[in-house]
Amino acid sequence: MKQPERDDLLIRLDEKMNNVWRVVEQLEKHQIVQNGLIRDTIDQTTKNTTWIKAYKWIIGGIGTALAIGLTHLQGLW
Repeated sequence: MKQPERDDLLIRLDEKMNNVWRVVEQLEKHQIVQNGLIRDTIDQTTKNTTWIKAYKWIIGGIGTALAIGLTHLQGLW
């Protein structure tokens, strides 16, 4: 390989490395944003799960009371 060919090859390799570094920096920024969104989603899911459990007890209690009241009105006991 002659000197000018080697120089051209080194220049192209340097350009490729610069492009790789630019893409890696963009990926790091994107990952930071995604991690924040994932953390927010997990927090919201945890809160929703707690409320769903509470609503199950509330609706279950109301349903039971309603069933007892209706059976009492019908004279079943």
